[in-house]
Amino acid sequence: MVGSSDRRVTLSAVVLPTLPAIVGTGVFLADVIRSKLAPISAAPPVDLFWKPTFVQRIRMDVLVTVYAACLLGAAFGPLLLPLAGYHAFSLTRAVGVRSRVVMWAWTFVVLGLVAAVLFWGWIRKLDIYI
Repeated sequence: MVGSSDRRVTLSAVVLPTLPAIVGTGVFLADVIRSKLAPISAAPPVDLFWKPTFVQRIRMDVLVTVYAACLLGAAFGPLLLPLAGYHAFSLTRAVGVRSRVVMWAWTFVVLGLVAAVLFWGWIRKLDIYI
């Protein structure tokens, strides 16, 4: 138990706030690696009168939604990292420093910090500001 309340701090209370930063940055990092490995080809011809089918529209909508969620998670997910750190400290006090759960909790907090530094360093290098 942590504090005077009956609330318990679990590993999920630490992991969930770190996931937007980690997953969002991972998606963008994977896309950068994919673009570097893919051969450069000519631009496809543009058809101004092309009408997407229903399935193509659904696919485009899903991809835009995933892209926006990852962008927002990578950009604003680091704002949740202090909350994850607070829960990791609470978990450390409740369980002990040498516990496997505490090690995993701090691993996710550090991964979230590394992801935030990677994403914002990459954005700054591109000279794009959100």
